[in-house]
Amino acid sequence: MNYEVKESHSALVKFQAHTNKINCIKIIEDGKTIVSGGEDQMIRFWDCINGDLKHEIQDISSDVHSLAVYEKNGLLLAGCGDNTIKVFDLKSGRLLRCLEGHKDVVGQMEIIPRYNLLVSLDKARNLIFWNLSSWTVIPQRGSRTSVYASSFCVSSNKIFIGSDDKILMKFFKSGKTLFRIELTYEYAIYDLSDEQLSFLGYEDRERWELPDFTDLTVKSREIQITSDRKFLIAICYDRIGKQQYHYIYIIDLEAYELDSRKGIQIVEQYEPWIDAIRSLAISSCKRVFATGGEDGLISIWKYSNRSSTWYIFQRITCDESITDLAFSPDDNYVVIASTKGTISICQVIEK
Repeated sequence: MNYEVKESHSALVKFQAHTNKINCIKIIEDGKTIVSGGEDQMIRFWDCINGDLKHEIQDISSDVHSLAVYEKNGLLLAGCGDNTIKVFDLKSGRLLRCLEGHKDVVGQMEIIPRYNLLVSLDKARNLIFWNLSSWTVIPQRGSRTSVYASSFCVSSNKIFIGSDDKILMKFFKSGKTLFRIELTYEYAIYDLSDEQLSFLGYEDRERWELPDFTDLTVKSREIQITSDRKFLIAICYDRIGKQQYHYIYIIDLEAYELDSRKGIQIVEQYEPWIDAIRSLAISSCKRVFATGGEDGLISIWKYSNRSSTWYIFQRITCDESITDLAFSPDDNYVVIASTKGTISICQVIEK
């Protein structure tokens, strides 16, 4: 089935947000404010309608590589280039504390309010769980403080982990509160029954007959779950010699549990070293996601109930490489950050 693709070449609003590369953006306050962090060691807050600067946090003394917002508690967390996580008061911008424990730049963070939990990942592949009540690291195996991972995402009470061992992820759920994560040759078991993350131990992989994703032979760069928790979207890559290939994998989680051969859909493949996919954003209320690449092309994907397939329904062309994307809460707009320090706000065109 052929679908019409809407082409967009101009933004509703575009403004210079930072002096150089923007690494991360978040949309807060029900879509009224964009928060951006960049390599100029600044965090800035922008009006989502006209791009006006509301306020900024200066003197961070390090590049900002990731952001997490805990609006209920009025906190803004910044993953920084000095391997720390800095915690700021969201309104005043005052530095409250500095979390240490990572061995490299903190490139991804997510807060799970229900369990008062922070999950953070650095570029050395260390995934750390933090108790936000005590602001301490939750221990893993023995004295270990981290889990090996290349990407992660959170859905309900499950944490999905992508790794570099040529398996995207493995997971198992039992009842409402137990989930398992395979770490190479072992399963780490966590219990959320008491609304806190309690490490239970490890088991040999042969003991469990679990659904796995061994059909995937590539490494995951970023993974996210659609808002209805039915599809997992994975940005993956593989190297053959000196060449690198980029893929988008879409996994129907329900179908995969029934038949692993039917659950994986490869929707796009890129030529070696060209058009590398660097960013992924999931809409909040529809089966829609967006990808952005080094070539400045944003593709917006949509699920067809009629054909049970994903397809591109809109392309947005920018003249700069894309570093991060975010949908507005109503999914009518996509916010685009670039390597040149600009932010663009573009309309999502419904068919």
